[in-house]
Amino acid sequence: MFLAVLGGTLLQPPAANAHPGGHGPYDWTGVDCLQLPDHLIRFCQDAQAGSHDGGDDWDQDWDQEGSEDEVTEPVEPEPVTTSSIKGNSRTFTIASVNINRYMRASNIIRDRSAIMRRSQIDIIGWQEADRNRDWFNGVDGWRTVKQAGSAGVPISFRQSTFELVGSRVERLNSARAGHRKGYHWTARAAHVVQLRHRATGKLVTVINAHIVPGIEDHARPGTPANNANAKVARRAIRKVAKLYRTAEGTAVGTGDFNWNYAADVRVQHPKYVQRIGQYATSSYEALGLGSVAPTHGNRYIDYVWLGRQSAAAFVKHKSLGGYRSDHRPLLAAIELR
Repeated sequence: MFLAVLGGTLLQPPAANAHPGGHGPYDWTGVDCLQLPDHLIRFCQDAQAGSHDGGDDWDQDWDQEGSEDEVTEPVEPEPVTTSSIKGNSRTFTIASVNINRYMRASNIIRDRSAIMRRSQIDIIGWQEADRNRDWFNGVDGWRTVKQAGSAGVPISFRQSTFELVGSRVERLNSARAGHRKGYHWTARAAHVVQLRHRATGKLVTVINAHIVPGIEDHARPGTPANNANAKVARRAIRKVAKLYRTAEGTAVGTGDFNWNYAADVRVQHPKYVQRIGQYATSSYEALGLGSVAPTHGNRYIDYVWLGRQSAAAFVKHKSLGGYRSDHRPLLAAIELR
């Protein structure tokens, strides 16, 4: 189990039954939230602000943000429609969703159901979806691809929009229980799923990854921390970049990269997400941050990618509020050319 020490105080990850807003047995008073491991920042910030997670109106249009002060239960699955974000049959949507494995089970299931009931979404790249593999099965109209080594990063797709061609796993790093210069980390893999777009017949390769936490120096955003995690991440990102370079058809991808785009766009360190940027464009780069809310605390660490050689283009993107996870899902629309 990971233990963090700040100012002589020993902090453990929230228990599975801890409230996501931090209203549990942990006293976050006086803690510098941005110095915590990435997965604890939101808990700390919410507790200090006295806030709680709200709820979106799950039927809302792409351009309308729901109230985050009102908890709304998910509605029944809505019919698959061509909404305003899908201007034609060549456009599909993809979301990167870190489901937060530290939440209690009921909140994980709630977020999963709410996300998969949005008719706007065609593909979901999940991260931290390893608590119970069955939670991501059995949703009407969806198929979730999982295989050995990909437990934390399954990929779901809407079967009315895509059909499965194949899948494989690329190992990124092995697990390590602890290190004198860095946090612990689990074994990580990139999940690669090939899909056929039904309306056009085009091949779409989806790449989903979750890079180890604690890799960015919060005192100097956009630069790597001086720890073992940053070194492991550098090697893993090099492997992810190769997947985009060699992908067949239209290459798209999702992931929690634990690296803040808003800082990276200024610093442009060549060995982290900029390395992927040689072969793929993030929605942030293509469309700008604009009114897109940060995806984790005050950072943009969740990405949707599009291969630079792909015959496709980003149309629009936004991050989605109202979920129990400490991450806001990032949703992007892509048009095949």
